[in-house]
Amino acid sequence: MRTRIVIVEEYNEHWPTWFTTIVTVFQKALANLPLDIVHVGSTSIKGLKSKPIIDIDIIAYQSNFKQIVAKLAHLGYVHEGTLGIEGREAFRLENKNLLDQLPTHHVYLCYPGSKGLEDHLYLKEYLNRNPEAVQKYGDLKAQLAKQFRTDIDGYMDGKSKLISSMIEEAKTEIILEQLYPYLKV
Repeated sequence: MRTRIVIVEEYNEHWPTWFTTIVTVFQKALANLPLDIVHVGSTSIKGLKSKPIIDIDIIAYQSNFKQIVAKLAHLGYVHEGTLGIEGREAFRLENKNLLDQLPTHHVYLCYPGSKGLEDHLYLKEYLNRNPEAVQKYGDLKAQLAKQFRTDIDGYMDGKSKLISSMIEEAKTEIILEQLYPYLKV
């Protein structure tokens, strides 16, 4: 069990600005590489209760991964591997200066067509289209944060069934390639 205090807050209108602040660092470091950077996760959904952590997907072709990993390492991001989700490489920031300057965030490097990326995008689009789902998901997150206050794994496990069902429903009604042209492999 990983011990970490789980805090879920009401939607914060500053979260999109936080994303933009973080992305500026990546745009400078990764300039001239063919990629896209997307705000995903709960903080990207207007009105959704969330942990105040910005989730970011850097989308690039696998052939550029080594170069991107090296540039992220130069910034102070430690490559943590897939963490069990194929097609999604996770990074942890350890650069003290950037930790002090930037909002808390998670960074993932994904390639077009990967399950990790598509799940992030399906969930985001589904929630953007379904205000009732936003309310239901936010209420569940708040309840789980109270129940699993110091157990991030319990909190994550408690959300997984609802998330999976929303992603599966999204796959029946959303064609991601129409919304995100860079997904075409």
